[in-house]
Amino acid sequence: MARTTLSHPFDSMSGKLGSTDKIIMRTRNGRTHAYVVKHPYKGPLAPSRQKAVSTFSEAVKQTSVIMNTPELRSEWEEKYADYRKKADRYPNTHPNPYTTFRGFIIGSLIHTSKS
Repeated sequence: MARTTLSHPFDSMSGKLGSTDKIIMRTRNGRTHAYVVKHPYKGPLAPSRQKAVSTFSEAVKQTSVIMNTPELRSEWEEKYADYRKKADRYPNTHPNPYTTFRGFIIGSLIHTSKS
C-alpha cells in the first residue's frame, strides 16, 4: 500500500497507486479534494461512444463561433436569460439548470442534434 505525507491541508493519504495513476487536487466550495485517476482506457471506442464524442466536439466548435460572434452571442444570451428565469421560477421542472452560459450553449446544441 502506498503512503505519502502531504503538506497542509492534508496530513496523509493512503491507498494503492500504480505507476500510471495520477493524483488530482480540486477545490470545490472551499474544500480541497484529492482524487486518484486511473490510466485512461486507450482501446477503440464503441460506435455509440464515437457518435457522442463527435457530437460533443462539434458542439464545442459551434459554441466557440457563437461566443466570438457578437450577433449570435446576444441572441444566445437572451435564450440563456429566459432559461434562467424559468429555472429560478420552476425548480421542479428545471431541476439541473446550466450554471454557465457556455455550458448552456453546448447542452442546447447537443440536445438539438439528438432530435
